[in-house]
Amino acid sequence: VATNYSPFIDTAMLFSWLRTRSGAEERSRAANQIHNGIAQEVVALGFQIDTLRLGAPGKDPDTRAMLDGLRGVVTRMVADLRARIADLKLDTRPETSVGALLVDRLQVVGAYTGLAVRLNLSESGTRLPANVEALVYRLALDVIGDATSARDATTLELELDAGQAGVRLVVGHDGVTTRLRSDLFDQHPLIGRGADLVYVPPSGGNGPRLTLRWSPHGPVDPADAADHSTDHSTGPAAAPGEAARS
Repeated sequence: VATNYSPFIDTAMLFSWLRTRSGAEERSRAANQIHNGIAQEVVALGFQIDTLRLGAPGKDPDTRAMLDGLRGVVTRMVADLRARIADLKLDTRPETSVGALLVDRLQVVGAYTGLAVRLNLSESGTRLPANVEALVYRLALDVIGDATSARDATTLELELDAGQAGVRLVVGHDGVTTRLRSDLFDQHPLIGRGADLVYVPPSGGNGPRLTLRWSPHGPVDPADAADHSTDHSTGPAAAPGEAARS
């Protein structure tokens, strides 16, 4: 049987490798196009604003205040573009875990945006299913991307505990959210797989926070998940561009 089917298995594995390779090349091509196109134009716009701020228009206090605000918006846009370009270029090989991908992503965010990053990461040797890892990663990116464009955001926090027992993800920031809403997560695919997914909008001076708990053994009871979740202490915020990994 092995002799009869081995050519078909080899062919299937080859096509899988080619599909993965072509996807990575396409992401890299898209990242280069964004970098060489719109990203460079936005950076040039920032330089033009700086010229106005330092020239005659900037001598008027009201005009200077408006230019300073506009420069801040452009700076955020550049940081968001750079982070998304880096995301397209991230290594997504099968042996790269969701935790490793998030560490790479947060390092880029900290370096380009100046956000202080707090990271608590715990991964066992047993990987999550590939489709679950992809969904968890995309969820985290939703909040991370919001932090890079949120007004007054200074700190980004992420906690991930993943292994054979399932996954627990907590991610949030201290800014004013720009695009996150509860209804965006109501129909998330992981909910159909028994996950408990809770989004808490900004309130009382606190920024948005997303909490996910999923177990391969069945639906998660939020109360039980809270009682059995690992206690990760969060230390002082890391310096911009650094991630504190535990």
